[in-house]
Amino acid sequence: MTVSDALRFISILACTIHTGSQFSLSFVSGAALLASPTTDEATLLSQFRVIFRRGFLLCPMFAFLATFTNLGNAFITWRSDESSTALRFLLAALCSISLVPFTLLFVVHSEGLLLEKAAEKPGKGNASSAARTRELIGEWAQLNYVRTLFPLIGALIAYSAR
Repeated sequence: MTVSDALRFISILACTIHTGSQFSLSFVSGAALLASPTTDEATLLSQFRVIFRRGFLLCPMFAFLATFTNLGNAFITWRSDESSTALRFLLAALCSISLVPFTLLFVVHSEGLLLEKAAEKPGKGNASSAARTRELIGEWAQLNYVRTLFPLIGALIAYSAR
């Protein structure tokens, strides 16, 4: 097994773990948060904060690992005069890291609002605030479905590079 093969394996593994993690944020966590219409806002926000922190520890690590292994592979294959393969690895790296600007442009707003609300320790009784919290969690879950596509496409491109 060459260094390039090992990097490709790590990249695809990191991308697929990242894809599964992102998908589970919506499919499992987002759905669980919204499953009970009677859950109070404080509980929803407390649970969201835990999910957010765990996702924040897990997902970026795999995005950066996939990006750097693909960049390493792009460099190795470029140096070996395999420019077509190098371009694919470069594209795979770009897909993996594109999650960051997407997150900054679209996801941070709803996450920030939810985390601010969680820090305020909401009380009972404000139905419009609770409805807005549920709406934001739904929006966050939908955006995580979109974020799933970045590492998935990166994995497919890295897989097809050889």
